[in-house]
Amino acid sequence: MNWSQVRAGFPDEPLYLMGPGPQSGTFDIFSQALLGRENRFRIDYSASEDDHHLVHRVATKRGSLSFFGYGYYWQNRQRLKLLAIKDGGKKAILPTPQSIADGSYQPLSRALYLYVSRRALTQSHVRQFVDYYLNHGALIAARVGSVSLSPKRLEAARAKLERAIKGLK
Repeated sequence: MNWSQVRAGFPDEPLYLMGPGPQSGTFDIFSQALLGRENRFRIDYSASEDDHHLVHRVATKRGSLSFFGYGYYWQNRQRLKLLAIKDGGKKAILPTPQSIADGSYQPLSRALYLYVSRRALTQSHVRQFVDYYLNHGALIAARVGSVSLSPKRLEAARAKLERAIKGLK
């Protein structure tokens, strides 16, 4: 309930916990990875489906602690402070594009996937969109603060798309 209860030397001030709501994949990953169980948080946890609201609250309310996708941090990096995580006896690691891409920011980094059904791939506009996404995804990711796929994973995704399209013929 108080920062001084977290660690000796921390201020004697209230601790305000907030983050995404249970409809969010970020909520699921965080609760499973760090708490070992899904959909379970403290009763004083304040949930919001609006990540912009979370950014504003944690940036302006002293004693606040929140989590959300890296892109929201990146877009507000002048207002927010990152916290490193420790996995076991390893050194603490900050979320950075490199630590997210190389998988060392574990257990909290995760890939975002685009799933396209075979039926949808029969439509030319869907194929064009997926092709555009794979060819320009790195630029899009960079603009919003997300981390793009590694070249190896991107090539694998392109090959999978090509195989799926050939299988339709």
